[in-house]
Amino acid sequence: MVTDVPVVVAMSEPLFIKSYISAYDAMKMMINKGKRYCILLDKNNIPVGIVTITDIIKHILLEKVPPEDVEVYEIATKKIITISPDTSIEEALEIMKKYGVSKLPIVDKGKIVGIVTENELIELLPYIIEPLKELVDYLIDIINSELQESSKKKEIIKMLSKTK
Repeated sequence: MVTDVPVVVAMSEPLFIKSYISAYDAMKMMINKGKRYCILLDKNNIPVGIVTITDIIKHILLEKVPPEDVEVYEIATKKIITISPDTSIEEALEIMKKYGVSKLPIVDKGKIVGIVTENELIELLPYIIEPLKELVDYLIDIINSELQESSKKKEIIKMLSKTK
């Protein structure tokens, strides 16, 4: 099935930042790196949360607190749901739905090696489906050709049997 493709094909490199920096500095780093999210690390480089630019903006607007005065860890989602590189796209989407998350760090041998987002997985599907559609069309052409050939053979056999 199309969705049996492993998430590793859609994996991107995560941005890691320290959990104790300000929300302002975190947002600045995300913008500079072209990321909309990052994984927070504690002082021992252990992942302790995920935060998005949207999380920071919502917090700043709702709490009316300057982003320089807020430690990014305060805003972060603390529970990190992870998957392995061989997890299928379908499984990853199901996990995202089950836990209400849109990003899943990919862990291999106890280390985060990448991250995949719901948008990345959805954007990837047409690229997986199109080659399969082409393959199906090709196979249908072969089958039709074989059927026509078989039909011609039957006509020839029929004509030959009439001449006897």
